[in-house]
Amino acid sequence: YTLSLHDALPIFFCVVIVGYFLVSEGLFARTPGKFFTGLIVIDLDGNRAGWRAAVARTLWRLVEANPFLLGAIPAGISVITSNTHQRIGDRAADTLVVPKRRL
Repeated sequence: YTLSLHDALPIFFCVVIVGYFLVSEGLFARTPGKFFTGLIVIDLDGNRAGWRAAVARTLWRLVEANPFLLGAIPAGISVITSNTHQRIGDRAADTLVVPKRRL
């Protein structure tokens, strides 16, 4: 069996998306999007989040933003019902997304 371009594109996009979040949050505690909006991912003690948090947030993002599992509705419900406005991935990773200037 050879992998056609049609079959490889979804795999490629999944790798790019996972890499974007995992690598940038693991190395810098922020994605390029968070950088440009002035946000950073921190742990509950106020320190920059690390690799463990990046892995947990990325894995949960695959569930929270999955179009086959109601899209972003689970994450939205989590943010609305959380006192600290955390999505499910943040709750699992014990992280918060805050403006960098608050640090």
